[in-house]
Amino acid sequence: MKLVHQTAVNTVVTRPATECLHACSTRLGTDDDAAAFLTVETTTFRIIDASWEVCRSPGSQWNGSSSLSEIFGIEAYLHSGPAIRKAMSANLNPVALSLVQECIKGLVQAETFVYRERGRGSTTGEYDRFFAETYLGACRYYSNLGRVRKSWFDHVGTETRDFLLFTRGKQASLFATD
Repeated sequence: MKLVHQTAVNTVVTRPATECLHACSTRLGTDDDAAAFLTVETTTFRIIDASWEVCRSPGSQWNGSSSLSEIFGIEAYLHSGPAIRKAMSANLNPVALSLVQECIKGLVQAETFVYRERGRGSTTGEYDRFFAETYLGACRYYSNLGRVRKSWFDHVGTETRDFLLFTRGKQASLFATD
């Protein structure tokens, strides 16, 4: 077998200050090396800073870096995809767009640790109910509630997270047989 293509996407959400969260998604693969960065207000998830950088892409077609001021003010949350795509459509860079979307997914996951500030309830049970009622079918976990063996907070824990709120890594490899 021969390795044909490999890619890894990593997302990290941190809380550098009480009033904001920072998300970074990177992609490193056979053909590319890129990152997107979002900073949002903790209570509203409104984007207050955003940028991207592509260091390597096929034929250098997407290489560059830029602020994404056109998405400032948009809520980085479930169902924000159409507004993000529309705002970025003038200078659409599909690499940057996909990494911005990964940042938003990470922020939604990180909400678990700032739900009180977001007005999503005062207890873990209230947050679980809010999310189950509001976003049933919106993600893998809430699309498969019949298969769930333990609650969301039993899965992620209830310990306070002060800085590192969420991490995820995804990797794919494509092999060809000789």
